[in-house]
Amino acid sequence: MLLSITELNNITGIDRRRIRKVLADQPQEKGPKGAICYQSIDVLPLLYLVDNDKHDLTEERARLAHHQANLAGFDEEVRKGALLEREDVVKEVTQVHANFRAKLLNIPPKMSTILIALSDVNDIETELNSVICEALEELHNQYAVHPRDDTSDQAAA
Repeated sequence: MLLSITELNNITGIDRRRIRKVLADQPQEKGPKGAICYQSIDVLPLLYLVDNDKHDLTEERARLAHHQANLAGFDEEVRKGALLEREDVVKEVTQVHANFRAKLLNIPPKMSTILIALSDVNDIETELNSVICEALEELHNQYAVHPRDDTSDQAAA
């Protein structure tokens, strides 16, 4: 079916100048009273595709505001200490791992002179348990977050 630019404008609601611009490369035919007409089956999909491809400025502003609010929220959480930077976490975990490894590797030389004098298996086990518990306690005291530490930090803020 042949449709003029005016008819296409009435059907789609797209501005006449926009229709002319989008359909500039499409085959045209002369209609009644010299109107430029197009085959509806060819041009309607083009008009709707172009219109759907346009970004609504209000939607784009809302999307931008949404992302800015998310970034501000993240920054606030970082300042509060609720979120940590990845590099800081990796650095701290690496340090904990290195200290833990050093403590464990220190047990055999420390215990060898003590254990060599013991002959009872229960005494050996007790000595090993005490050294291992001591190492774990040191690590716990060094890295564990204590409830009173949190409240003093909050009171200072």
